Amino acid sequence: LRPEQARLRVLGPQVLAPLHCGPGLDGFVALGQRDGGAYTGEALRLIAALADQTGVALERAAVVNDLERRVRDLNVISQMSQALSFTLAYDDLLELLYAQTSKILPAAHFAIALQDPRRSTLNYAFYLDDDERDTTLEGRTVPAAHVLEREVARSGAPLLFNDYPDELKRRGLTPDPRGYACWIAVPLISGQDILGLLTAAGPESYTEDQLKIFNTVADQAAGALTRARLLREAETRARQLSTLNDISLTISSTLDLDRLLERVVASAVDVLGAEAGSLYLIDDESGGYVFRVAVGPVGQELVGTRMPPGRGFVGEAIEHGRAVIVNDAQHDPRWFKGADETTGFITRNLITVPLRFKDKAIGAIQLLNKRDGSRFTEDDQNLLAALAAPAAIAIENARLFTQTDQALAARVEELSIMQRIDRELNTSLDIQRVMDLTIDWALTRTGAIAGSVSILTDEGLQIVATRGYGDTVEGMQNRPIPIDRGIMGRVARTGRISLVRDVRQDPDYRGVLAETRSQMTLPILHEQRVVGVINLESHGLDAFSDEHIGFVTRLVDHASIAIANARLYAQVAAANVAKSDLMSFVAHELKTPMTPIKGYTDILLSGAVGQLSDGQRQFLNVIRNNIERMKTI
Repeated sequence: LRPEQARLRVLGPQVLAPLHCGPGLDGFVALGQRDGGAYTGEALRLIAALADQTGVALERAAVVNDLERRVRDLNVISQMSQALSFTLAYDDLLELLYAQTSKILPAAHFAIALQDPRRSTLNYAFYLDDDERDTTLEGRTVPAAHVLEREVARSGAPLLFNDYPDELKRRGLTPDPRGYACWIAVPLISGQDILGLLTAAGPESYTEDQLKIFNTVADQAAGALTRARLLREAETRARQLSTLNDISLTISSTLDLDRLLERVVASAVDVLGAEAGSLYLIDDESGGYVFRVAVGPVGQELVGTRMPPGRGFVGEAIEHGRAVIVNDAQHDPRWFKGADETTGFITRNLITVPLRFKDKAIGAIQLLNKRDGSRFTEDDQNLLAALAAPAAIAIENARLFTQTDQALAARVEELSIMQRIDRELNTSLDIQRVMDLTIDWALTRTGAIAGSVSILTDEGLQIVATRGYGDTVEGMQNRPIPIDRGIMGRVARTGRISLVRDVRQDPDYRGVLAETRSQMTLPILHEQRVVGVINLESHGLDAFSDEHIGFVTRLVDHASIAIANARLYAQVAAANVAKSDLMSFVAHELKTPMTPIKGYTDILLSGAVGQLSDGQRQFLNVIRNNIERMKTI
């Protein structure tokens, strides 16, 4: 009883009796001086018996108290178990855990910290200090200085310290400014996964039994939190799928390509909670990627820019046909930092999903940075891929509609042009005018730098109209081109179109312009017979398309009729001239002998050479009258 010596000296007891509730000394009875003298042996035996009975009673009371406490704890755990089974709201579940835990584990501080696998962080989900909930700390990462909490979350082993400040000193850690004497923490374990931990602190010591009960609470809480998390994820997924369905219906209802692309990216950004997004389409001609849409705070200045094929994460996703997720872009050697430097945007995480239509890549969608700071996951990949599938179909439909609409508009425009051409050609019966109109329209619609139209004659191809050659063809217009020479001669002989994508590769090419790189030559046919040739030249390689061939073919079909009409008119005009010349010649040749006949007849009738008989005069008058009639004719 050395710790009690000071108190015992004040009391001055004469008799001390031990109280045993267990194997050791649990207390004592102290009696002062007895009135009337010393304690007898009988009195001492009575005191000893009374102490023994008191020890037994105290032991029994302690057992009863312990049983009552255990029953109370079990009732709390049972009630918690039932309540947790029916509590589905996440925040309600956290409140319930604290309310029930506080009944069996007194604590001025209580916190629930959960692992966030998306960000690989340990965050506070519930935080209470001095019996007041602090929501400003909820959702924040557990500070790195809280080493003990991170140790429990990492190892899955509970910790209990009833000398909390001393333990922090022993570990060389920063003292807790809250000044709690006792600290306890248990892990939240579901299956093989450590979900987080429950932690409590206060001025009162915690027992091993309380640690066991706290562990039991944590086990039940882990199951409830797992169910709540799965339910929340299921609800989120259902909401995303519903939104995805709505988006699919929405994007399939528009055929405006630009509007559709904007809607696809905006929907992807919204569904995945991203900060920014973009969409690239493959350029069919070059194979590169065109930056078509940007949604977010920056990136609008990049719209319209082009990227070489196979470059960057977009190229990787398109070329390999699979999604690319990068959750630390700044330290990834594949990341092109030029885009961030241009826009001022800091890309931390990104996900790129290819757009495919009938096993053919048509582009890619790329999203940047989750708004909540988390990482992109496989679930995000699956969700974005589910959006990309109908988006690709809608984009191709919009493209097809746009192309069809453009083709129809081009066809209508061409028909209008052909009507104008027909009016101009048919109002002219001058073959030179017809040729000039034909070459002018051909150059206008194809973008050729030079061209000519030739008529096929018995001597060869006679150039009638030229454009873009300057003085280099003046001499050629004066003499026909033999049809056994050059590309034009080949077309005149065969009656087939010649499209030379690189004139340097054609042995029949006879150059006039040094800058010519490609040439298109078509026959002008009338009633399946070659009547002429139109030739067009360009300074670009492979400059003429199928559309150009189609237009010029239809142009020369119309022109051939006008050419035939002009040639027929020229032939008729020539016949008329020949007829007039013939009549003039005949009239002149007939009038020449008639003049002297008439003159001599008049002399005879005047009697200048003698008297005429009536019969002679009658015959001369017949001659004279016939001469007059022939003159009139």
